[in-house]
Amino acid sequence: MRLPALAPICLAALLMAACDGDNSVRISATETRTDGKGVLKVIDTLQCPETIGVLTRKGSAHDEGQHCVYTGPRGAEVSLKLVRLTDQPIEAILDRYEQDLMRSMPHTAASLAASREASEARAAADSASVQAEAAADATADAAAEASASA
Repeated sequence: MRLPALAPICLAALLMAACDGDNSVRISATETRTDGKGVLKVIDTLQCPETIGVLTRKGSAHDEGQHCVYTGPRGAEVSLKLVRLTDQPIEAILDRYEQDLMRSMPHTAASLAASREASEARAAADSASVQAEAAADATADAAAEASASA
């Protein structure tokens, strides 16, 4: 039965995925400060430097500092947008951006949908396999018990 080996593999994959090296933001303080010197702060406009690493700004800041566009290696384009959270829940804002991205990248959206469907099909097949193995084990146990009592 492959089920006992599956749990440690999933746990190891989860632990490895949680590691982001030195590129992650870690907030180690639990105090609240309003002096603007913390790790994260609220801004009104984006500062769009001419270059950021391998990215080069394309034109100037758009929409009064609310949007910057950069180009990178091999024609890659990166857009930075300042998002105001006013009275909207963050989930609604993220859903809107996800829908915008999916509309602008239909091939990626189709690939993600196909991958999700394949994962669901694999999960259903694995579940059916486990149920079949459990039924076979139960049948074998019942047969052994019946022959032992005979």
